[in-house]
Amino acid sequence: MTEAIELARAETGESAAPSIATVRRHLEALRQASLGLSQWAAARLNRLEALEELLQTIAYVAPECTIYV
Repeated sequence: MTEAIELARAETGESAAPSIATVRRHLEALRQASLGLSQWAAARLNRLEALEELLQTIAYVAPECTIYV
């Protein structure tokens, strides 16, 4: 992603590149616009459910580990 941001900055001639956080917020806004808010929310919920399942699996397999998200 960093390389893509730098290429976009070079293409536009801007002196400063946007932060990765800014680019991610922009990407989410584009997804909301293309999917529609209800479909975007459903897709987001699916991603969160998959993340929860992964964390539960890790906690079961390695209960001594500490996980940060």
